[in-house]
Amino acid sequence: MEEAYGYNQLRINYIKDHAKTIYEHSIQLENTWHNRNNFSVDDKTLNDYFENQRKQIEENMRYLKSYLEPHD
Repeated sequence: MEEAYGYNQLRINYIKDHAKTIYEHSIQLENTWHNRNNFSVDDKTLNDYFENQRKQIEENMRYLKSYLEPHD
């Protein structure tokens, strides 16, 4: 596999995939936040959902950062 400047196509694909996943989770979080009053669930359930989304975004950010570092 061709590599240049510490990157190869596989690494770039991982970067794009994690960035896309972060974006998708952000959109889901925003949509849920805007519609929070329309759901028939309690505050604890919504709070748990937001906490889970935050954790997933943070996990994907860690993965993204690891792939952003050029490989020697």
